[in-house]
Amino acid sequence: MRIARFWVVGGVAAIVLLLAGNLFMAGTLLGHGLFARGGEAPEAPITRFLRTVPTEARPVLRAVFLDHREDLRARFGDLVSARRRMTDLLAAPQVDDAATAEAMSDLRAATAELQAVLHEVLLDAARRLPPDVRAEWWSQPPGGRRSGL
Repeated sequence: MRIARFWVVGGVAAIVLLLAGNLFMAGTLLGHGLFARGGEAPEAPITRFLRTVPTEARPVLRAVFLDHREDLRARFGDLVSARRRMTDLLAAPQVDDAATAEAMSDLRAATAELQAVLHEVLLDAARRLPPDVRAEWWSQPPGGRRSGL
């Protein structure tokens, strides 16, 4: 009896481990199929944007971002707070329509304020760049950086 119980417990443990392994592999394959391009992790929009910046423009863009750093931090902070408030309201046991509508309005405003500062950064960079570098950067084909602006 003792030997039979050993085989039963061992068999059940093996089945559980095999099932866990299969679920892990299925999740991995499904995740890559749904969220990745060509087996790679999705690229963040800011990474795509920075990859398009000509080498000559990078020091200028870095300086412009540093000049606007405090305003960018504040706007990003506002956006994170607005998102957190909205998701907290949506996750609550009861949906408060008025509070959620206000939170969504605040989120839209925070997004617009951040976008306005980012547009100022681009304008400031354009002012500082030589015309040939600016033309190289902004004349890229659709599907590159310009498709997201």
